[in-house]
Amino acid sequence: MERRIRELEQRLDDATRIHEIAGDQVVDVEGYAYRWRGSGRLEVGDRVLLPENYVSRMKHGPGPFVGVVSALGTTYRGALSVIIGRAPETDSEA
Repeated sequence: MERRIRELEQRLDDATRIHEIAGDQVVDVEGYAYRWRGSGRLEVGDRVLLPENYVSRMKHGPGPFVGVVSALGTTYRGALSVIIGRAPETDSEA
């Protein structure tokens, strides 16, 4: 029964997931959906620079903050913020 429920949930997700809005790529960054207008496509694991929001200001301080793309597309249907750009590489990534 649990397996069947997971299968049905996956089908619903697949049927309702959007990957683009008006030409912008839509990605999930750690549980929140964003639009990407930059060059090239983002992939899971890419580090991006996100605009400050109410929660990030309390958690990270003022200004943009770094997040990691965790999924492609979203089922969320509300307004989406736009990713500022790709995050600079850290010394450990170079």
